[in-house]
Amino acid sequence: SGCDPVTLELCILLLSLHLHIYDRSVTVKVRALLLSLQDFDIDIVAVVNDTVGTMMTCGYDDQNCEIGLIVGTGSNACYMEEMRHIDTVEGDEGRMCINMEWGAFGDDGVLDDIRTEFDHEIDMGSLNPGKQL
Repeated sequence: SGCDPVTLELCILLLSLHLHIYDRSVTVKVRALLLSLQDFDIDIVAVVNDTVGTMMTCGYDDQNCEIGLIVGTGSNACYMEEMRHIDTVEGDEGRMCINMEWGAFGDDGVLDDIRTEFDHEIDMGSLNPGKQL
């Protein structure tokens, strides 16, 4: 099947607001906005970032969806992992979404030795030189 483009765009729009998860007023504002657009009721049960939201939106229609990938000004990925392979949380049953938050990978200079002249040229022509190399 595939993702419904309208549903995906709405999901990404809402998730791209970069809302702080602990701010209860955010959920109140989002709920009020949605109620003003159409005649329906909604309960907000989670606030997720754009990468996880993309995977969840596609996974709603296609149960085989295992990866969320954002490639734009920045990039990020998430994937589904078996709990038995995750040592940082208790339990071995089921699966968990792993949000990689790789957007800042290399900001500490760890990749400087492998960057090429092409990497630097592309960086200098980007919207954020030196920030997303």
